Amino acid sequence: MDGHNVDKRLIRMITDSWLKVVKNECVYTGRNVKRSIAAKDASKKDVRLEHAIPMKVLIEILLTTKNLTAEKVEEILHQFCVVMLITKHEDSLLDASYKSTMPSGWNGTDVYARYTAVGIQF
Repeated sequence: MDGHNVDKRLIRMITDSWLKVVKNECVYTGRNVKRSIAAKDASKKDVRLEHAIPMKVLIEILLTTKNLTAEKVEEILHQFCVVMLITKHEDSLLDASYKSTMPSGWNGTDVYARYTAVGIQF
């Protein structure tokens, strides 16, 4: 197994653990959960918690960051490991265009760019 694959596996373990904490905090406390306008009035069965930045993109950001330190990993995770509550219909809109990518021309900082690109209002 080459080093790049080991790096990807390690980074995936880190991001999965981080997201578990973020999701648990959001689900159980209701804090820091941004909701689409449609999700605010939808029933619990009609919404889902979704990664604002696809995991594939987040992992690539981490793998391509030069001089990666524990502090830098934490900074990146704080910036890009964001979840949002959206409707299942809105999720299908995202999946159709940006399931694992960001819109072309993404500025590298706007974590909500995919939602804006498909017309999800929040």
